Amino acid sequence: MHEITWICEVCKRERPDKAISVHTVDLSEAFGIASTCQRNIKYCNDNKRCHEGAKAEGDNEVTRARNIKTKEDHLGRWWC
Repeated sequence: MHEITWICEVCKRERPDKAISVHTVDLSEAFGIASTCQRNIKYCNDNKRCHEGAKAEGDNEVTRARNIKTKEDHLGRWWC
């Protein structure tokens, strides 16, 4: 049986399941929608730089979401 692994979205390394955590960013308010729209960013939970990088990427996602002007800008990046 194979061990489950994930790719860290910050350092891009493949890691075992127990070494990966998820930073969740709620984009609903940024999009101005009542439903839930979240972005999950996987990061190495044993690497402070990866954790900080995941939080920074989450902040960047919120900023990008707030700058969406049209539905076409939204398509392909987020699924809400």
